[in-house]
Amino acid sequence: MCPSTDALVRYNVTGENGKVTGEAGLEVGNAETRTQNLVGYVSRYNLVADRIANGVPRMLGDLVIDLAIEPLYLDPTTIGLSGDWRNDMHFRLAQHATGQALESRAVDYSDLTALQVGMATRSTRSDGIGDAGAVDRGYHYPTGGQEPAGDCDGDGAVTISELIQAVNVALGNAPLSACSAADVDGDGRVGIADLIRAVNAVLGS
Repeated sequence: MCPSTDALVRYNVTGENGKVTGEAGLEVGNAETRTQNLVGYVSRYNLVADRIANGVPRMLGDLVIDLAIEPLYLDPTTIGLSGDWRNDMHFRLAQHATGQALESRAVDYSDLTALQVGMATRSTRSDGIGDAGAVDRGYHYPTGGQEPAGDCDGDGAVTISELIQAVNVALGNAPLSACSAADVDGDGRVGIADLIRAVNAVLGS
């Protein structure tokens, strides 16, 4: 791999990345090449739950956390394998605003607002309310906990082209993977009821 000069590492959350390889969460080059690899390297507001390699500087906002005590996610030990991943609660951030006793330091942990980075219409909260103020670290789910019916690209809105894609899935002209959000009831296909909800979503977008 070629080196990336003047690299910026920003808003990452790492955890147990070195569990198998022994490497660190933030690893730049190796002991022999690190000095030259760090030329132009800048990191900002990363949450590192494993470690930062020796010689790699912690820079503005970088925070080393301990997963054993840090309430970063509601329950990262369990992954829901059934149902709609958009409703999964395990990787939402723990925060006081939604009733959790503890709050993750990933909440509002940044130097830009959710609006500035385009995340105000998405959510890290268990109640699905959109991110506000300083943007949270971590995956941002669709607001409300579920994407609108027919929202193929997950941007929170349904367009005419996405509705056409949903119709093609219903007709068998495209696989369900082309627009899984059109399968509202989760029965593995797109039916009339699903398409009606997608049409309503288009009208409401």
